[in-house]
Amino acid sequence: MALNGATVNAANVIAGTTMTISDGNVNTGDSTGLLQAANISLTGGQVKGATLTVLATQDYAQSGGTIEATTATVEAGQNISLTGGKVQATTANLNANDDVTIAGGEVQATTATLTADNIVLTNGTILASETASLTATNGSISEGTTFALETPVLNVSATGDINLASRYNQLEQVNIDNAG
Repeated sequence: MALNGATVNAANVIAGTTMTISDGNVNTGDSTGLLQAANISLTGGQVKGATLTVLATQDYAQSGGTIEATTATVEAGQNISLTGGKVQATTANLNANDDVTIAGGEVQATTATLTADNIVLTNGTILASETASLTATNGSISEGTTFALETPVLNVSATGDINLASRYNQLEQVNIDNAG
């Protein structure tokens, strides 16, 4: 399914294999909304809803565009890759069975939670006005020198290494629950 320049107003948008949103708008309305496909690619446009779940049973890739919701949950059976664009919500959750990688783009929320085997932050920003939580369930958290974590409270947990290497971080409190 490809959405290029059109607008879809529907609570649930489901595709069998691949969903590509390159320059369109999806509005799931004021209640619970769902975008679902095996692979989802957002390169432009906007996905908007109140309580919005973006579910990729395999991979989710965002290189542009915006996800905007009160509660935005992006789930992937394998990987989440954010190389551009923005996820903007009061509560933003990015959950992947394998890796969450932010190599550009921005997560902007009151509360931001990233959970995956490994979390790789190379370039971009997580801007959380209250709390950001990073959990690597079976690996490490790795931050590059040009990434920016901007939050008063950062909670981190990993079975492997935790490497917060950026000089651009703006943190007041860092809570380390577990570090391999």
